[in-house]
Amino acid sequence: MKVVVKYNGKSCDELNKILLYLKCEGYYDFIVFSEVDISKNSVFDSEIFQNEVSVVYINVKAPLSTYEALNSIKGSLNDGFFIVYSQEIEKFDLIDALSYHKYSTNLATLLSTKEQTVGIFFEPEVFDYMQNARHFEKEILKSIFEDHEATIYNPVQIN
Repeated sequence: MKVVVKYNGKSCDELNKILLYLKCEGYYDFIVFSEVDISKNSVFDSEIFQNEVSVVYINVKAPLSTYEALNSIKGSLNDGFFIVYSQEIEKFDLIDALSYHKYSTNLATLLSTKEQTVGIFFEPEVFDYMQNARHFEKEILKSIFEDHEATIYNPVQIN
């Protein structure tokens, strides 16, 4: 499963921690949108990881909207994919969350803490909802929920 990391922070170290955590959870194919130019500072540039992971870094000048980010790479997202927003993703059991998503047969499964959504599992049909440029989280996700095609993964109280 491809992972889209939409990182709006400023720290190479934090972004590296997110990627390492995801790798340890079994993810090996990444597209990273970030203002941080991590490509020369990435742990994945070392010989240890070069054959294990695929990372495409897309440096942006300012935070990109989720709609813009996904629309720019939709041709490479033909299967289910996972979008990650923050290091808070480490609070989740991603194996269980993915199983929950697949079992639910929904188009989207949100992984949220009390404060924020930190990741979302998607099926490629999400692009059917993206025919017109709109605010992704406020309008597109809302439409997906209204159509009963989304769920929230909430295994235990997560702070």
